Amino acid sequence: LISIASRVDAESASRRFGEASSIGAHIRHMRMTIEGVNRWFEKGDWSVNWDESWSVQQFSAPEWEEERRLLLEAAHRMLAHVRAMPFDSSDPIPAMLGTLAHLAYHVGAVNQLERANR
Repeated sequence: LISIASRVDAESASRRFGEASSIGAHIRHMRMTIEGVNRWFEKGDWSVNWDESWSVQQFSAPEWEEERRLLLEAAHRMLAHVRAMPFDSSDPIPAMLGTLAHLAYHVGAVNQLERANR
């Protein structure tokens, strides 16, 4: 997801095909999902405003740059949390597996949208 976001400009990230959400919207949605996972690790609060996560479909160049920066920051924080998990802790495993499946879906959707953008 980070790789795709890094090679797509703001115009391509904002392009919609019919009723499909833009690449940028998928990236923003997943960034907010990852931030929810981080909140769970840090505060035990996994809440995410799903409507808000889809509310932005178009991005200016500075907004897109900021969205990519926030995605990278959130992903690095999540990886740090996962690396710090004790090996004997199974509590976060179901949530992490669900998040990975969710991420995989959106990576596939973004790949399809990126191909359509070409």
